[in-house]
Amino acid sequence: MKHGNLRIAWSVPWGIVAVLLCMLWLRSYGATYFPTWWRGHSVRLVPGAFLVDEHTYANRPMEATLNSQDTTSPWAGAILPPIVSSRFTMPLSALALLALVPAVGPWLPWRFSLRTLLVATTLVAVGLGLIVWAMR
Repeated sequence: MKHGNLRIAWSVPWGIVAVLLCMLWLRSYGATYFPTWWRGHSVRLVPGAFLVDEHTYANRPMEATLNSQDTTSPWAGAILPPIVSSRFTMPLSALALLALVPAVGPWLPWRFSLRTLLVATTLVAVGLGLIVWAMR
């Protein structure tokens, strides 16, 4: 065990993050959390997942912007609620597993060669290329 202290120093914070995410995951089923706003995005905790909404704001409808001098319009000076333009959902279970991988990784007895590293890098590059191709 050449680097035992380094393994512990690496694994303990990641293990704490994984445990905290598991606690948040379990707590999300029993509590309601209101959205937190940050630069046009809202982050909510829904049962079992984080939900991120991107909002666009429309200040006035078209008839109010065509004639901005008209103060009798019911829309004059009104600010409309935000329009949700896109959503992103991340399951908390996946986040907990992603935090658990670097916590357990240094304790696995693996040895690999340069060839294995190049094959793994190629597979990751192909996977990312397929993701980009699928999103088009």
